[in-house]
Amino acid sequence: MTRLRRMLVWISGASAGLGAALAATMPFDDVELIDLSRRGGTPGAHHVAVDLADPNSWPVVEADFNRRMDDFDGDMVVFIHNAGTLTPLGPAGRVDTIDTDMQAQLRACADDLFPEAHRFRELDALGLLAKPEDVARTIWSLLYREIPNGSVLHIRDII
Repeated sequence: MTRLRRMLVWISGASAGLGAALAATMPFDDVELIDLSRRGGTPGAHHVAVDLADPNSWPVVEADFNRRMDDFDGDMVVFIHNAGTLTPLGPAGRVDTIDTDMQAQLRACADDLFPEAHRFRELDALGLLAKPEDVARTIWSLLYREIPNGSVLHIRDII
């Protein structure tokens, strides 16, 4: 693979969890990293304060993207949409949106609210939940693979 001259990388939710692991395991040197999150704090990143659950934040992301792309002359642009929230748990149309440790919330919720909760509890008890850093490295490895456009991949199938 040829050495990249310069990259732009946006990661939504880069201030915690998998997003923070993606930022921390960045396998490239000359990267301008943009953290799209509510609270920021990602080392070495430019923080764009947005709450992506609020549609009023979307134009802020668009403006940042357009501004940075206008004079970009590098080799690669990556946009990873990773942000999410769980609590309160329930259908999106019936709940407000807050910021949580997703894995712990998934394991603690009632099965009727999240039918896969039992599976997350079992994986945790067996020590089989993947560490965020390992998942992040696997995601970065996808940039080196030939994957058909539109592919849907599950992390356990590519680790």
